[in-house]
Amino acid sequence: MKLVRLDFGGPPHTNPDGEEISTPHLHVYRENYGDRWAIPLPEEQFNDLADTWTTLQDFMGFCQITEPPRLIKVML
Repeated sequence: MKLVRLDFGGPPHTNPDGEEISTPHLHVYRENYGDRWAIPLPEEQFNDLADTWTTLQDFMGFCQITEPPRLIKVML
């Protein structure tokens, strides 16, 4: 199990080793570094970054959530 955070719509991220990761990206917990490490999004698991609803669904799939919360999509 990993602790991850999805960042999108923000600036690129610079990892502790100096590598710059473009946005969107995932922050992944690493021992002694907390969530200061980021990785590019796995393209095969995130299909439509322009659609935030789809991105949320993809993120829950990436996290292997077996019983996702019941969410209602509201159109504004």
